[in-house]
Amino acid sequence: MGCRVLSEVTGVQKHSCEVLMTTGLIHDIGRLIILLASKQTTADLLGTPWNKMKSIVHEEREILGMDHCIVGEQICKKWSFSVYMQEGILRHHTPFMEDYFSYLGAMIFLGHFVTCSNFTGEMLSMVLPVELCEILDLDFNDFEKASKEYKLRKHKII
Repeated sequence: MGCRVLSEVTGVQKHSCEVLMTTGLIHDIGRLIILLASKQTTADLLGTPWNKMKSIVHEEREILGMDHCIVGEQICKKWSFSVYMQEGILRHHTPFMEDYFSYLGAMIFLGHFVTCSNFTGEMLSMVLPVELCEILDLDFNDFEKASKEYKLRKHKII
């Protein structure tokens, strides 16, 4: 839902918004596979806290030789999902890589921040790379607007 709200706030076209929402829903499918393969039966319902997002990928690589992003991308490839969705899932922790930028990966990454209840635009300005927001034509007011909309929708679902 964080991806959907952020894409709506930024004026993304309806089809692209649906792609973002769908990819956002399945972006951590690789984590599920890793959990199942390790016979782990529980995980945090709301995923990894933002301050551990980077370290979880490094820990997975260290232990398994790959991370949940790679596992998720391979699953989506096997299921014949679009290359665009595969890339978004692969790059949701690394939207910038060398000279390449992943729009879908970036929006999934930013969707995490929309769903965090304690973030403000000002706090995000200290955490997020400025160039990411510039490329996406986002400002921190957009995040605050998206975060408020997310909270409204979340309470309607519950």
